This record gives sequence, C-alpha cells and structure tokens, in this order.
Amino acid sequence: MKIIDPIKAFVIFVSSFLIIYGLFKFAQVISFIRNSEVTAGEIIGYDIILERHDGWRNYKYPKVSFTVKETGEKVVGTSIYPDKKEKSKLGEKVTFRYNKSNPREVLIDSIENIWYVPITSVAGGFFIFFVYLLSRLFRYKNYMIQ
Repeated sequence: MKIIDPIKAFVIFVSSFLIIYGLFKFAQVISFIRNSEVTAGEIIGYDIILERHDGWRNYKYPKVSFTVKETGEKVVGTSIYPDKKEKSKLGEKVTFRYNKSNPREVLIDSIENIWYVPITSVAGGFFIFFVYLLSRLFRYKNYMIQ
C-alpha cells in the first residue's frame, strides 16, 4: 500500500478547499444576480452591526430607499454586504440590484464587496497547487541531473 506524502495531501486539501469555496461563492452571487432587478435609489442610512471577522468591528450595511419596478411600492432595503471601505455617503444616488422575491435584500455591486472573495479564493487555490507542482517538477529535474 502506497502512503501519500503528507505535504501533498495538505496542499491538495487546502487548494481544493479554496477552489470549491470560491466556486460556491460565485454560485451564490450569480444566483442572486439572476433573481434580481436593477434599479436606482438613495442611501438613507446604515444598519451598524458589531461582527467578528478579523477582530470585533462595526460594519455599516447601507439602507437604500427605492421603488419596486413590478409593484410601484416604495421600499427601504438593506445591503446584504457591508460597506467596508465606507465609500457610500448619505443621500448618494446609487444603482443596485434588489431581490425580486424579497425586495428588502439589496446588492450594491462593487468589486470589493462581491467579487473579491470568489476571485481570490479560486485564484489562491490554483496558485498554491501550481506552486506545489512547480516545486515537484524542479525537484524531479534535479534528481534526474544527478
């Protein structure tokens, strides 16, 4: 019975976890985008929530006032992602997506809030795997030269 190299097992586990996690996050974002409608509204405030991700921090979730296209109803929705860089200003007009089945769920599309985690997870997983393969290739090449 062949025993697998522990470093190889660890690299495969970490890289596959990152790739699968990134693909899962891509699927989440894409499913929200498919079930959403684009509209414009105004930022009227924030929900400030104390959360622990990289230490305890207050995260600001922008609240947006807008009109639902299908019903004409005036709604106040809250972003499902926090404004980590605090770029949004009170009274600012923004274009965003809202969930058709639950218009109170709002997605202010930006590369930092939505696409950063899926892209870096998948890229990081492939990067770790390819660096490992390159190290194995160079080790094999050096072995063949001797």
